[in-house]
Amino acid sequence: MDTAVVRLLRHVGAALLASGDATNRVANQLNDIASLYGVHRIRFAAFPTSIFIRRADPSGGTVDFAVTGGVSLRLDQIGRVKDFVARLKDTLPDPDEAVEDLEVLLIQPPRFPPAVIVLGGALLSLGLGMTRDPALIALPWLAALGALTAALQWAAGRLRLLSMVLPVASAVLVSYIVFSLPPVWIGGEPAVIVFASLVVLLPGAAFTIGLTELSSGATVSGASRIMLAGASLLVLTLGITGGFVAAGSPGPAPGGYHAGAWLGWVGLPVMAFGAYLYASARKGAVVGMIAVFAIAYALVQGSDVLFGPIVGAFLGGFVIVPLAYHAQKRWRGPAAQLTFLSAFWLIGPGTDIVTSSTRFFLPEAVPVEGPSAVAVWTAVMLGILTGSQVITTAAEKIRQIIRGTD
Repeated sequence: MDTAVVRLLRHVGAALLASGDATNRVANQLNDIASLYGVHRIRFAAFPTSIFIRRADPSGGTVDFAVTGGVSLRLDQIGRVKDFVARLKDTLPDPDEAVEDLEVLLIQPPRFPPAVIVLGGALLSLGLGMTRDPALIALPWLAALGALTAALQWAAGRLRLLSMVLPVASAVLVSYIVFSLPPVWIGGEPAVIVFASLVVLLPGAAFTIGLTELSSGATVSGASRIMLAGASLLVLTLGITGGFVAAGSPGPAPGGYHAGAWLGWVGLPVMAFGAYLYASARKGAVVGMIAVFAIAYALVQGSDVLFGPIVGAFLGGFVIVPLAYHAQKRWRGPAAQLTFLSAFWLIGPGTDIVTSSTRFFLPEAVPVEGPSAVAVWTAVMLGILTGSQVITTAAEKIRQIIRGTD
């Protein structure tokens, strides 16, 4: 029985790592499962691409391990793995049968067909763009180019070679299209359109999870994940720059009609529903995502008015990690990785990815306004670093006090 449980733990650990979960959370979940199965004196060492399991027994210690090889699961598979782990803890099925169920789960296709997934990408980009208060004339372009990026992402999932060049190719194509359009057609909002259209490729989840690992003391895992996310962001930045240069100098950028602050609030459910479709998330996940987005967005907007964007960015980062995990567990929300995908850019200065790329070649094309992008990015990251640890620790202390008074 113990050998079968260790085999199950190895498969579950590999699946959780392939889903991009934080290594400290992977080890904690495996410890919980082992305890529920009555397997003790077992240790776990988790890294982004491998899991090591050591169990002490009378005949000597035994070591088992699994290497994911850098394989990443689709968003719908990540959600299924999370649901599988939750069911595993509740029902404690036979370990061998559980392994078979997990293997079947990982080869299932997405719940929604490709057309619906592409529609989800369009709505996700549209909703995120709406939170930036764009000109109304820019909204169709946000949806159309978001659909284009989602379609390319879906195609890349079928061809591994294509997946290697997809980020830079998508960034070049989207950037070229946007900067080739007459500015009056997009309401003078090229940076918002390019940024939001590429959101499914931006490494928001990797940045967030890497920072939570750093806050928990998993320095190697956190630093390596952040470096990989930074490299991915650099590739996208180069692609945006290439498209901008190929399109040539844009003309004058007249502004279009802006609906006002209410448009951002409408964008939140649009973004949540788009993420739900794009990730083929479980039923009911939209409500949890809307709650997380609304709380973080309200904090950012309110703090921006009262204290400035730096404080708003910090507070948004402070709450986003515990909120996403709470929604995953208590509000029937999606896997936290899906929430992080867009929430990181909801509270951060994403358009500066585009403006920084283009300013080098044409400084007058993108005027600099507001606080430094580096300052806002730093505030977001500091918020995630502190919030993911402080709120989690405080919540655990409160639970212990409540249990002690029962």
